[in-house]
Amino acid sequence: GRRFAAGVPSLVERACVGHRGEHRKDPKRKERKNKKKDNEEKISELLGFLKALQLEEYAAVLLDNGLYIEQLRTTTERDLKKLGIPLGPRRKICSTIAKNPQWSG
Repeated sequence: GRRFAAGVPSLVERACVGHRGEHRKDPKRKERKNKKKDNEEKISELLGFLKALQLEEYAAVLLDNGLYIEQLRTTTERDLKKLGIPLGPRRKICSTIAKNPQWSG
């Protein structure tokens, strides 16, 4: 490989280290942290909604399918049926979202 004079940083070292030798922060770190926080808030909101309806047992199936409150606003009973959610809970979810401004957006 190519050798550099003593004290001359390689390209990799220059990419990872600032001008004073400090490691640069990952520019995507803050973005990932914010996204994680947003997801945690969405999950918390969905869990609160389901808990209020005493339907917490359906949290896993909804989350596994990427359905949070925002998506439930446009989800139909037919969609929920395809996910294996029984008639009673499907109707409870859909009617609650339709009737309550707090959940309907």
